[in-house]
Amino acid sequence: MELQVVSVLVEGLRQERKQVGRLGWLVTGFGAIVAISSFKVKDGTQATIMVCGWVALAFGLLIVARSRRPAESDVTLRRLVAQPQDLVWFYVKEIRRSSTGSISHLWLHFLDGSRKGVALPPLREGPAANELRVLCPQAREGYSPEREAAFRRDPRTIG
Repeated sequence: MELQVVSVLVEGLRQERKQVGRLGWLVTGFGAIVAISSFKVKDGTQATIMVCGWVALAFGLLIVARSRRPAESDVTLRRLVAQPQDLVWFYVKEIRRSSTGSISHLWLHFLDGSRKGVALPPLREGPAANELRVLCPQAREGYSPEREAAFRRDPRTIG
């Protein structure tokens, strides 16, 4: 049986990776244009421009390749299922955007000091948080500056 919180996080990761992939193709195209246009330059900067273009092209392809990894293979998701006791704190943060409305992120904070934010699909933050409460009863819920400071000092002291 797949956990609902995992399916919600997988869906959010897929959306994030799709957007990152688009960015990667944009960077790749920019790099290709710069590299090709360097042939029109006749002074000593041709090599520098060409190298910059190839670096941008390679970086863009790297971004695309990383965005194509399956969302199900995400380390944080595997950890959440295998070691739910390591989650010490979670909260949902809504980010308002003027042109596209708002988007919610689920922030997961772990015992080793690591954290991961995942964009949530619309209207899915409630079910995800409900399941986390059951799966990880030891984890604190909700954001506060005090919890943030305690987490930075020592994740075991979240209260």
